[in-house]
Formats: sequence, C-alpha cells, structure tokens
Amino acid sequence: MLEFCDFVNQFLKEPYYKILVKVLERGELDLGQMLFEKDEQVNTKLYANKKALTAAYQKFIFRMLEFGLKLMLKKGVEPFRRSFVCKAITIGYFRVPAFRKIFLESIVDGDYR
Repeated sequence: MLEFCDFVNQFLKEPYYKILVKVLERGELDLGQMLFEKDEQVNTKLYANKKALTAAYQKFIFRMLEFGLKLMLKKGVEPFRRSFVCKAITIGYFRVPAFRKIFLESIVDGDYR
C-alpha cells in the first residue's frame, strides 16, 4: 500500500492516506495479538503461517515508519499527509524499540537529522 501513495490520483490521495491511518490504528495485526502457544509448534503449518504473518507485519511497520519519516522532511505537506506522519511516528515509537531509543536520543541531544 505504501509503494503506491505517489501514484494515486490526486482526488483519491486524501481518502487513501486516511485508509493507511486506519490500517495502522487497527490492532489485530499487532505482534502482541499473535500468541504462540506451545501446542502450536505441533501444528507446524499454523505456526509457519503465524510466523510469516508477523514477519510481514513487522516489515510493513518498518516501511511505514521510513515512509512517514521521509514525508516529515518535506515542506508544505497536506494536512492528511501530516496526520499520517504523526500516526506513523507514534506507532513506530511504541512498536519499534530501536526507533524509540534513537528518537529519544535525538530529542535529548538536539540532533534532529
């Protein structure tokens, strides 16, 4: 979904970004929802599917965060894109511990690169 943001018709960009925000806000794909119980390792197909889904979601979160940070660097961003950037950084902060550490260090040090 993130790869096509630049190719969406101008009239559809605002609803497209709103849909992206809704996808980010929903919690059923959150890694915390993917419980791996000991009995599931017996059912290797279910375990493999959950593992693949969590890996895909993690990649999505990283791509979303990267896309949001790139948008943040642009000047004159539309309000709906700004809303997406705020949501991307917020979700990235809480779901990506490495980003949280770097984000906090950059704020404390005053290094806003």
